[in-house]
Amino acid sequence: MGNSTMDERKEKTYSRSALADALDLSLKEVTEIMINAGWILQDGDGWKLTAKGTFEGGYLKESKKYGSYLVWPQAVLDHAVFKVERDESLSASEIAKAVGLSPRLVNLLMQHCGWLKRAHKGWELTAHGKTVGGIQHENPKTGVPWVAWQPALLANDYFQAACVCLTNEGAKEDTRSLNGIAVTRPQIGAFLSWCYLSGVVVAQQVANSQRPSMVFDLYLPKVGLYLDMWDASLTPQQLAERLERPKICQTQGIDYLVLEASNLNEIEQEMPRELLKRDCEL
Repeated sequence: MGNSTMDERKEKTYSRSALADALDLSLKEVTEIMINAGWILQDGDGWKLTAKGTFEGGYLKESKKYGSYLVWPQAVLDHAVFKVERDESLSASEIAKAVGLSPRLVNLLMQHCGWLKRAHKGWELTAHGKTVGGIQHENPKTGVPWVAWQPALLANDYFQAACVCLTNEGAKEDTRSLNGIAVTRPQIGAFLSWCYLSGVVVAQQVANSQRPSMVFDLYLPKVGLYLDMWDASLTPQQLAERLERPKICQTQGIDYLVLEASNLNEIEQEMPRELLKRDCEL
């Protein structure tokens, strides 16, 4: 081995993980690129350098701390194989994190906007959905279709307004739910919107036949469940009256539930469970 080779190996080298950091790619992406380029092959639990990988400057490095591992010279950072176009599209789960909703609600919200439709246990992009940056995908194992979205969708005015109806963030007192019902309490509007997206029939300001004087905020007729939503808009008198309701309902055999609707994700977690208890599955 000549001195020039020894001098080259004194230069900075990069493992696959170090290359990933320097290229702003994931380790998985770097590994897949090297496999597809024919630089490396899997060898049991490790990796073996190919002749092509050796040609590109790769070699096996020995370390007392890490053992044997493959490295490449700094020059490969500018190699054409790493000039990849990054996929910046967002899945429903990634959008859900950005807007404070569950992935389930995000897909249902996209359906409300006319951008998605149900298909084969998944979601199919509509023609309108394509115009706002939707990208159709399919699970290679199951064939279930799903859709990703360009980040610009998060700034879409219609989508932002729909999100407000669900999350209450930035909502005004006099507003409407997603299905167009006027409400004076944003929390009620959020719950009505949740029911609308989830396919749950709901009524407002319903009296119980056993206690006509007691009017409840909400009623789900399919399961016979009465609900009150407690929030900061209630007066002390209203709160005092409602504190008596659980005991009265228990005595009268009225199925009753109190919701503290400060967090939509709590409703998203709690309501499917409560409905399932009453033999109603979303």
